[in-house]
Amino acid sequence: MPVAGFVVNARREDLKAVVDKLQEIKGAEVHGTDDKGHIVLVLEGDSGEEMEKVAAGITRMDGVISLHLAYFHAEDEVEKIERGEIKPRFSFGRQHEKSCVL
Repeated sequence: MPVAGFVVNARREDLKAVVDKLQEIKGAEVHGTDDKGHIVLVLEGDSGEEMEKVAAGITRMDGVISLHLAYFHAEDEVEKIERGEIKPRFSFGRQHEKSCVL
């Protein structure tokens, strides 16, 4: 089961409403907020793809300014990939950018 940590930036005046909406999401836990509109959110899901859909929905919520991925852990999915049960699609990263060598 994938687990991801996010920082959600919400408009200060919408903070409570955004937190209330986030707490309605299956597998979502709000771990803290501050008076600047930052929300610490942990999501659990059945798959990385499901989590992507939930994250995309959060970005479209009224009052949400941005959503930033802090960590992503998917040990179960790695095991499924190794067994050939699923084929990964990585969209949380910067796949559209070319790599840079310094």
